[in-house]
Amino acid sequence: MIFSDKTFAALGNGEPLTFSTGELLCMAAVMAGGVLTGKLRVSTIRSLLRGMQNGSRAEALYASYPADESGYDAWVTRAEAFWKSCGSMAENTVK
Repeated sequence: MIFSDKTFAALGNGEPLTFSTGELLCMAAVMAGGVLTGKLRVSTIRSLLRGMQNGSRAEALYASYPADESGYDAWVTRAEAFWKSCGSMAENTVK
């Protein structure tokens, strides 16, 4: 298992995900074992990491939502560029 009960609790409460060095090393070992045994693809790990990075970027984007109308257009431009860079889930097909 890659994620712990603590991780799922944080997700359920809307808290940011934080991992200790030990937790990161454990996840890396589990993923490496999955790749070596053929149960996990490197592309799956890349997708997971990309999703985590996009989640952090989305959080920062929405934290910078303007307090008044004057910054709204610039924020929308940044938001549209962000979502375009994320791509569509429909484009993420298993090969």
